[in-house]
Amino acid sequence: MKTFPIGRIYEILLQSISNYPQSTANPQKLKKAVAQKDRVFVGDIESFLHHYNKLEDAIKTGDVKLQTESLVYLRTFAMNISTDFSNLADSIEDVAFTYGDS
Repeated sequence: MKTFPIGRIYEILLQSISNYPQSTANPQKLKKAVAQKDRVFVGDIESFLHHYNKLEDAIKTGDVKLQTESLVYLRTFAMNISTDFSNLADSIEDVAFTYGDS
């Protein structure tokens, strides 16, 4: 995996803030996210896939210790990926949705 445009998604959110006058998004936080998110997110996915492959190999060889280690790392990177998407969802909500004004 070479790229995933999660940083571009933050860039679009940053551009769309002006369309939502009641936005609670922090433009500086979004600018920082634009610069960092692609690298971090792709790194998390690549690490997840690396440990997935190690898990498959460990299962084939019957190496229970390596299986356990691989599962620990898989969980860690799955949680990182989950956090990446949760943060993105929060940013989208901050930009476009306000509650109590309906």
